[in-house]
Amino acid sequence: MNPRDHTRPVPLRLVEPPAHLPGVEFRNVSKFIGHGKKARLVLSNVNATFSRGKFIAVLGQKGSGKTTLANLLNGNTRPDQGEISHGATVSWPTGARRILNNTTSLRANIRFLAGVYGFPIEDLIEDVRTFASIGAQDFDRPIRDLPNEIGNRATTALSLAAPFDILVTDDTMFLGSNAFRKKAMDRLASMKGTRGVIGITRNIALVRELFEDCMTLSDGRLITHANRGDAIRAFKAQDRQPDQDQNDDDDS
Repeated sequence: MNPRDHTRPVPLRLVEPPAHLPGVEFRNVSKFIGHGKKARLVLSNVNATFSRGKFIAVLGQKGSGKTTLANLLNGNTRPDQGEISHGATVSWPTGARRILNNTTSLRANIRFLAGVYGFPIEDLIEDVRTFASIGAQDFDRPIRDLPNEIGNRATTALSLAAPFDILVTDDTMFLGSNAFRKKAMDRLASMKGTRGVIGITRNIALVRELFEDCMTLSDGRLITHANRGDAIRAFKAQDRQPDQDQNDDDDS
């Protein structure tokens, strides 16, 4: 496949991250969206560390800047103020379908991306095909001709199989059947202690199931909380909804 045919954005390839850095560090990072009078401050003076091997949830309501945070983490965009140091490779968000070229096959897409990032091509192809349970015929058809359900499984499987140091997940990762969702959750859980996961989400149930370290994103501020229960309560308060969950104290 000709790489020039891939017009979609591809995250920066980070080779041999500096060993002295624990992961990704934000130092006084601010980011605006838009220009001139329409510019909006999405992140304000953020200081945070996302370490390799840590499972960190970032809870944020719609419009809070979750996509901007993900793009800063993986190098797709740069901060307007402050610095970001990468001491680890970071994936694209798991649900980022635009990482794939719809006019070519899954096999061709994986070959291209494996070449960009320096991953073992055939191992990656086999892992995705097997994990997503995709037949050979579908695997070699243009993605635009595949049912959305197969495309969603393939996107999730590719994100899980690609050996980044830190995997960025979002809510679209868990689309599809309950059986496939459980399979994806089990794969994520198996990464604990070896790879990092940053879950940028609105899904409280997911946070309870998988994450212990928690942050909230609101009004441009990224706040690290002492425990999961505090983070969930802060997230619910952002939405100004009555707290109907009586189990929050179990997470303190």
